[in-house]
Amino acid sequence: MPFFTEYQAVTFLLILARVSGIFIASPIFESKTVPMRYKIGFSIIVALILFPVVAPVEQLPKTLPHLAFLCAGQALFGFFLGTCTAFVFAAIQVAGALMDTQIGFAMATLLDPSNRSPLTLLSYWFNWVALILFFAINGHHWLLLGIINSFKVIPVDQFVLTANFIEYMIRLFSNILPVAFHISIPMLISLLLLDIVMGFITKIAPALNIMIVGYPFKIGMGLIFLVSYFPFLIQIFIRYFDHLQKPLLQMFYM
Repeated sequence: MPFFTEYQAVTFLLILARVSGIFIASPIFESKTVPMRYKIGFSIIVALILFPVVAPVEQLPKTLPHLAFLCAGQALFGFFLGTCTAFVFAAIQVAGALMDTQIGFAMATLLDPSNRSPLTLLSYWFNWVALILFFAINGHHWLLLGIINSFKVIPVDQFVLTANFIEYMIRLFSNILPVAFHISIPMLISLLLLDIVMGFITKIAPALNIMIVGYPFKIGMGLIFLVSYFPFLIQIFIRYFDHLQKPLLQMFYM
């Protein structure tokens, strides 16, 4: 078609590869509960929206393997960008697993259909709460703006991983466990104090069967602690999501 040149076709294909990589890694779209045709359709729509504002390629790939290599590089680059949000969600799920272990919910492990892996009750709940908050604070807008900025920093026919980019990814990955402890430490301390109190009760009243009474009591008190802590938990989630805004909008690998 005269209005759709080879340069434009290659440009659109590379844009689609980068956008698809982002959606594969982002926890918003990577869920297996979302049909694949919806993911593909949304990726094509976003690529069509970005196509008029992205500078076309300067040179066409000489061979088909060269084109495949460029598409793979763009998909990998988008995957790294989408992983930024996935690290925060992973830390939130780990925090939920730590709380479940102390409360006693770890025995009621669920099979999460979105990733086909065992997921505890609070991890599953925290994941959905975090997802709702991410949309409520317009986190998906940050992600889309980050996609647009990525084409301004890294042309569509280039694939560059700078030292700052790799350092930031490593720092995000290494912060999963500290962030999880920061989120769950008030609950863990409260439940530890509850265990100490139950130990004193066992010494004071040896006739009391703590194995029978203790588990329901600990679960009930854990739910009370969780309800009391939940408003502060929401603020912590929002604060960690806010930390993503600057990297996604300003492209931290510049």
